[in-house]
Parts: sequence; structure tokens; C-alpha cells
Amino acid sequence: MSLTLSGFSRIMIDDYKYKMPLPNGLEKRLRGLMENVTLRSKKGGPWRVKVKTTKGRFFLETGWRAFGKEHELVHGDFMFFRYEGNLVFNVTIYSCSGGLKVYHSTPSLETKQSDNENAIVAFDGQAFPCAIVTPSDPRPYFVKEITADILIKKRCMDIPISFTETNGLNFNGWTAVLRDQHKKTYMVKTKFTKLPLTRVKFTKGLMECLLANEVKVGDFCVMELDVASNGREKFTFDVTFKDGSDRGKALATD
Repeated sequence: MSLTLSGFSRIMIDDYKYKMPLPNGLEKRLRGLMENVTLRSKKGGPWRVKVKTTKGRFFLETGWRAFGKEHELVHGDFMFFRYEGNLVFNVTIYSCSGGLKVYHSTPSLETKQSDNENAIVAFDGQAFPCAIVTPSDPRPYFVKEITADILIKKRCMDIPISFTETNGLNFNGWTAVLRDQHKKTYMVKTKFTKLPLTRVKFTKGLMECLLANEVKVGDFCVMELDVASNGREKFTFDVTFKDGSDRGKALATD
């Protein structure tokens, strides 16, 4: 089977302890082809997980809980599933602090045996310049890689149009409240344009947040919409910054 697919991301929540939903886009591409997937990580693997369907949605179920226990997954962990082909996903996991997940448990025998079979490769930076989740998620979020355009040249950040459309943010004049990992908040203005393309971007105030968190080119951020605290013209995002220099160390391939 051949797929043009980079991967998808998820933030761990309590609802995902026993099963985890797959993104709609992935469902459409793999419909009828996927009964089991194989997961790998820096701890080795493989972990074989059965895919089940509930009310038209695909979920990672049988085998997922064992993977979660082995990787000590807790609420707030950020996971990126990089597609390696043949229904194999390489999973990179970051903790709430923004760094790579640190494990305390002893790897399983199967994991130890497979460690020597994996070669560490550099991350090319192109797998997920932006990833979004569906509005069915409890707290919608998107992921953006920090580029030179964002940090140096344009000093603003485009919000994925599919994210703004599904979350009712396609209008002018609303303010974003960015709340970082230290619970400090930053008031950020937005700009909405229709021509030549519909677009919403973070503008004035964004750089204060990025500089205060010592963000650099190659890092990436998770922007999680706090639906409960939003108003008509003010929307709060919980922002988590991830160190991009660590990404290559966590990715293994055959």
C-alpha cells in the first residue's frame, strides 16, 4: 500500500486512556485498508494496535492501553505520529514542560530487543509545519512550526484557515489571549483578510510572547483553544512551546 501522508498529532487527555480517535483525514485515506497499525518510538517497539470502528469513527483500541502504560502517558503529553509506510507510525512524545518525554519505567523485553534494530535519523523539519485536529476534540488545537518568517521577517503567525472556520474565528477584530506554560498571559491582536485568500493571523503582541519564552526558529508551538473561557471578541489559547532541536533524537526508522 502506498500513501502520501506525513502524520498527525494528539494531545493526551483522560478520554484517550483506553482508546484514541484517529483524525478524519486519516480515516478517509485508510478506510477499508486498516485493521491493525504498528507503533514505534524511541523506546523501540513494535507495539501492534488494533483499529476499531465506533459510530463511523476509527479508534486505536486493543494494544493502545499497553502502549500508553509503557510510555507513561499522562494528561497534557503531546504526541506526533509520523507515518513511515505500511501502516507503521513512529511516535514522538513531549511532556507538558515542552521537552522530550523522560521515562522512569524499565523497558519491556520486546522493546529492549528492538532497540538495536532502529537507527536514529535527523528530522527534516517538513513533516508537520502545521497540524490541526477536528472540532469534535474537547479542546481544539493546532500546531505550528516557528519559521524565520514568523520570528524575524513578518513577525506574525497565520492560523490554519480550517481551524478558524470550524471554530467560528473567521471575522475581524477579535483578540487572542495567549496563556503560556508559566500561566502568564499576552494580549494579541488578530487580522482578518478575504483577498486574495481568506486568512486570519496573530499580529501585535505575538512577538512579546515568543521572545519571553525564548522561542527560536525550528521550535514549534501547540495552540490549544480554551472553549470554556471564550467570549464574543476574546478567545483564550493555552500555548505550549516545544524545543525543535530535540526532534531528530526521538525519531527512528527501519
